[in-house]
Amino acid sequence: MIRLALLNWQQAQRTACFIALTTIVHPAQSQQAKPAEPKVAVANQAVQSQLPSGDRQDFEEAMRGFIATTPDVANPDRWAFLAHEAPPTANPSLWRQAQLNAASGLFKVTEGVYQVRGFSQANMTIVEGTTGLILIDTLTSPGAAREALDLYFAHRPRKPVSAVIYSHSHGDHYGGASGVVSLADAAAGKTKVIAPAGFMEAVDGEAVIGGNAKARRGQYQFGMSLPETSMKALARTILGEVEELGSGLGSHRLSHLTIPSNSCWRPALSME
Repeated sequence: MIRLALLNWQQAQRTACFIALTTIVHPAQSQQAKPAEPKVAVANQAVQSQLPSGDRQDFEEAMRGFIATTPDVANPDRWAFLAHEAPPTANPSLWRQAQLNAASGLFKVTEGVYQVRGFSQANMTIVEGTTGLILIDTLTSPGAAREALDLYFAHRPRKPVSAVIYSHSHGDHYGGASGVVSLADAAAGKTKVIAPAGFMEAVDGEAVIGGNAKARRGQYQFGMSLPETSMKALARTILGEVEELGSGLGSHRLSHLTIPSNSCWRPALSME
């Protein structure tokens, strides 16, 4: 059963990579940046007048618990355009959401619970046990997951990873597992890999059966065919898609599925 699931996943991964490449290399239509249509500009201005622009509570809460981050040396000014006011082509509310979503780094949520945000589409949550760590969601790529855990270890005591939990079957929540967990340890049960019941069936269904439809949707969702301008970056930032940290060439750039050894939630999870 596990072998069949792995073969199906490998086929799905090849299909997804092919679709992604054709989407990026051959966008649906080559476009040039254009000014906002008059009605769009008026509508966006109306939204701006309704927003409490002076209320900064959300920004304060987005940075609550911030400890440190890892600088993006490849493109340190990637999101600098967000410091400006929203242009007429962008909904001001979505622009504000992008500003809030751009915060990245290690955050303390509460005692014994930390998060690494902004290193991938998803967040990695780290729960500190007595003798080990429980990682909830491992980002999209092994490189990003390793960068996230390294940042945590730079500021917190180093402990082994005792368990990994996949919250659900989207790739940005399990693709980086091999960057933080030894495949041999996972196979032997030394590191528990836990997922919701039906997890592998959901992965197969989304990546194989629904793979083409998801790739098509992604063209619209992440603005694949938009010109390389701040508006394309805005579309990707609003939805939480960021360039993977640690995603250099080689295997650490590709997602790898570490098949869960425990394919259902347990009533209680020991913190030991």
